[in-house]
Amino acid sequence: MKYLSWQFYLGLLLVLLSVLFNFIHYFIFRDAHYIFSHMLGKLAFVPIEVLFVTLVIHRLLNSREKAAKLEKLNMVIGAFFSEVGTKILVYFSDFDPKIDKIREDLIMRSEWSDSEFAAVSGRLRNHDYEVTIGKVDLEDLRSFLLSRMDFLVRLLENPILLEHESFTDLLRAVFHLTEELSSREDLSWLPDSDYAMRTNPFDQEASPIVK
Repeated sequence: MKYLSWQFYLGLLLVLLSVLFNFIHYFIFRDAHYIFSHMLGKLAFVPIEVLFVTLVIHRLLNSREKAAKLEKLNMVIGAFFSEVGTKILVYFSDFDPKIDKIREDLIMRSEWSDSEFAAVSGRLRNHDYEVTIGKVDLEDLRSFLLSRMDFLVRLLENPILLEHESFTDLLRAVFHLTEELSSREDLSWLPDSDYAMRTNPFDQEASPIVK
């Protein structure tokens, strides 16, 4: 016989107590009609109670659970940018030939209104990002990424990331870049074909090594 949970025993106890109290009521007042009419009246409200629990309480619980997951996810994303992401953005932005078009937008100002923030967000989202990879100190970049590898692995193992597909893709792109750099012994000299295929170092489709 499988182990029965405490919820089963609690439910059984409550049912037995209900039966016991009804018997006590009958032996004292001898009014079976009242007991059954009262029971039917209670049963009539059961569907409404089920509806209330299902649609209202369940939704409230889901909302609280979703908010808790979102808070944890924001903490994970914040940890990523604190440890890795911000430095990578600063590093590559110096080698974007079109960075002057959005340089002013990268400096956040406290006096921005919601509309200004939305406009800046739109410009950054539509910017044609590009990295002149031949100017990047790949050895320094590789050392930095390898020093953060354990941290990145722990992030990728976090199940909360399943809630944010785009951030998971970003992590995979960083891993892809790290594997590309670590697979080469000498980064001081690379053939032109490698530079040509890696205009965007986060482009997984450009890699002949990591698919």
